[in-house]
Amino acid sequence: MSQAHLTVPQHTTADGVHLAALAKARGVSLAAYLDDLSQQEEHQALLGRATAAFDRPGFVDAFDKAFGGLPAAPASSRAA
Repeated sequence: MSQAHLTVPQHTTADGVHLAALAKARGVSLAAYLDDLSQQEEHQALLGRATAAFDRPGFVDAFDKAFGGLPAAPASSRAA
C-alpha cells in the first residue's frame, strides 16, 4: 500500500510577521486569525464538494422536470 505524502510549504519569518500584522489589523490574536482562516478553507472545500455533487450530467434537467424549473423573470426586472 502506498502512502500519500503531504507537502507542507516552507514559511519564512516574514510570512509569520505578515500574518501577525493581518491578525492585529483585525483586532484578534494570531491563533484566532489562523483558526478563522482554517475554518474558511474548510468551508470552501465543503462548498466545492457540494457543488461537484450537483455537477452531474442530466441533473439540471431532472431538477427542472421534478420542480418545474425557475420562474420566468418579469420583463421589467434587471439582474444586479
